[in-house]
Amino acid sequence: MPALVDLAPALAAPAADPYTADPAPYTVDPNPHRPDPAAHAARATGPAGLAGPAGPAGTDPALVVFTSGSTGRPKGVVLTHDMLLNEAYGGLDRLHISPADRVALVLPAAFMAGLTVLIFALLNGAGVYAYDPRVRGIRNLPAWLAAQGVTTVHLTPSLLRSLLAVLGPGQRLDGLRLVTTCGEAVHGRDVAALRPHLPAGCTYTSWSGSSEIGHLAFHPIVPGDPVPEGIVPVGRPAPGKDVTLLGDDGHPVPDGETGELVVTSAYLSAGYWNAPEETAARFTPLPDGRVAYRTGDLGRFDADGTLHLMGRRDSAVKIRGYLVEPAEVEAALLASPLVAEAVVVATRNGTEPVALTAYVAPHRTAGTPAPATLRRFLRERLPSWMVPAAIVVLPGLPRNERGKVDRVALPPPPPEPDAVPPRSHWEVIVADLWAHVLDLESVGIHDDFMRLGGDSLAAEELLAAVQDRLGIRLTSADLAQAPTVAEFARLVADSSRAAPRHPTTVTLRAPAAGTAPGGGDADEPPLFCFAGAGGLGFSFLPLARRLPGTRPVHAIQAYGLENRGRPDWSVRAAARRHLRTVRELRPHGPYLLAGHSLGGLIALEVAHELAAAGEDVPLVVVLDSYLPADARKMTYAGPTARDEPAPDRAGGRIRRAVRGLRATADGLRGDSRELWSYRLRLPLAGVVPFDGITQYGVFFEQGHLLTRRHRVRPWPGRALLFLAEDHPDDGSGWTDALTGPVDVHRVACDHPSVLREPHVGTVAARVADAVAALQPAGAAR
Repeated sequence: MPALVDLAPALAAPAADPYTADPAPYTVDPNPHRPDPAAHAARATGPAGLAGPAGPAGTDPALVVFTSGSTGRPKGVVLTHDMLLNEAYGGLDRLHISPADRVALVLPAAFMAGLTVLIFALLNGAGVYAYDPRVRGIRNLPAWLAAQGVTTVHLTPSLLRSLLAVLGPGQRLDGLRLVTTCGEAVHGRDVAALRPHLPAGCTYTSWSGSSEIGHLAFHPIVPGDPVPEGIVPVGRPAPGKDVTLLGDDGHPVPDGETGELVVTSAYLSAGYWNAPEETAARFTPLPDGRVAYRTGDLGRFDADGTLHLMGRRDSAVKIRGYLVEPAEVEAALLASPLVAEAVVVATRNGTEPVALTAYVAPHRTAGTPAPATLRRFLRERLPSWMVPAAIVVLPGLPRNERGKVDRVALPPPPPEPDAVPPRSHWEVIVADLWAHVLDLESVGIHDDFMRLGGDSLAAEELLAAVQDRLGIRLTSADLAQAPTVAEFARLVADSSRAAPRHPTTVTLRAPAAGTAPGGGDADEPPLFCFAGAGGLGFSFLPLARRLPGTRPVHAIQAYGLENRGRPDWSVRAAARRHLRTVRELRPHGPYLLAGHSLGGLIALEVAHELAAAGEDVPLVVVLDSYLPADARKMTYAGPTARDEPAPDRAGGRIRRAVRGLRATADGLRGDSRELWSYRLRLPLAGVVPFDGITQYGVFFEQGHLLTRRHRVRPWPGRALLFLAEDHPDDGSGWTDALTGPVDVHRVACDHPSVLREPHVGTVAARVADAVAALQPAGAAR
């Protein structure tokens, strides 16, 4: 097969500095046409009429590239010399690539997008500077761009988001005049996030295409232009490419309507390598010498000629009798600030009807969303039949070596239990409450609250709804013990005759039958978990479910949170109260302790008390806790009383808290009215049970106050420290607090998501490894 391109005639020019001289390495007709073979032979004739070796004809193969295979089997696509020349002209005409440019080749040159960037640069006389982020990392890219004096950089949308994640506030990519993305749809918010990092005059351009057609269209957004909301349009068709949208009847559709995208050009690929039948199915030669290619994509033209892609023609599915295009659902998901990436696919469970499953990755600046939250968001924007039956939250979507979403590698959706409808009056009521809180059409009696997408926040909303609508006050411990509709309905029905429940303890994994309540002295020690400020012990349920084996797990939350009682007004007081609970459940060690946020500080204090009593504490797990110094950087600025006031001075503590709140009002005028409503209720926390979510908000502020007033005592024992991505400390701040052996782990999520799927799986694995490493020291004595 001939070489890539015979560059010798094109680049034959007097030696000159390509960045100061103005050579014309080749010329391309603004209205390109297929070269005449006779003219091509004339160009191959050397000086003084001496005939040189004949170069390749424009229709000859130049090379073969393979499609990504992200939706199926990769195919070899034959690129011709004419196609590559037209690619180069697109770079000149739409991106204005010139000998003055220094082009960064960040995408793999073996793939169509990277090859096109290479052609953009080389055949327009620009310098090419290669950087492989897979080898050298994305963090080093900004400094490298500056050191090389790069003027244009070309990325995929996912690579752009990775670059934005490592750029500091106010950090600019000076020297750039152009940034482009290709390969996948890009969201307007990605462009908006990029703008503050671009120098004045730098243009962003989205361009699209495929291996079969080369570049399809370009959509520049120059400084000062408004950034589109949602998915950025594909733009105006590339030079030398005619785009037609055909309806089901084979005729062009009017502007504003959706049709299958057909590209007609003299500069398409020659078809698929060694696949004549596949080539004939897609490529149709026309009498004028051009070729029409059916892309299988759906598109829509605006009145001004701007092209929008609407997904694949063969991906549309019927859901409950309606034809649904998954790309529309993806666009709706991407409109949520919580979602960075989304893919929606059609799935089938056995003989069940086809359903939609959405896979989402959370945005780097937002928390990990619960599926219920995303379903609620979609129902406000889409008809009910377009809302996916399952929403799977992943740390990141799987990608192939080209950076595209690898749909083949997406995990299967979680299996659904048999949807048995409610049988009794109470099951009907509870199922209706669950469906409302989780934003589902319906739920079966054996459906599990957490597996339906509920989390601790959804649990708070459910418990508040049960109290408001039914007048029944239940706790998160009840939901943990009765996690299905049928079990929870029985609990609601029997609530008037239920025995008193423990005010602070939630058993998430019960001890084995025949052992003591806390796990006994003859079996593996339980894990005691301490909830954060305003947090429910129920929030540890995903961790308990992820831990291997049958180790008991007990979670402990603030006194007064779900039962009336005066809360503890210092970390040490809370630790002593929880210590009594721990010793009741397990009189002697060893003790395994874990705490999230404020609970981490409480866990350390409980460890000190146990150690002082001669008990063995082989491991303390601190889950994204904030040291008091870090907590002081937050907006709250409450009283500064001593950490350990006398027990009989509770009234004085409340009065000081009120005075402190009033004294700091001037410095907190920017806080929300809701936040202030929580803070002004602090003196009544636990004494007066507030309605709904207000109760948890008040206890969050109360726990925040405890954190700020606490003084951490150094813990010399073994510890695991988990820090969320948005934690202000890198672990070095804990060197004075954790003085014994400590392993520090970063979790790629925000503060509350450390205990949520999918990130809690990483946490549970690390905890399980650490506990296993303690044997036999961690075994019961």
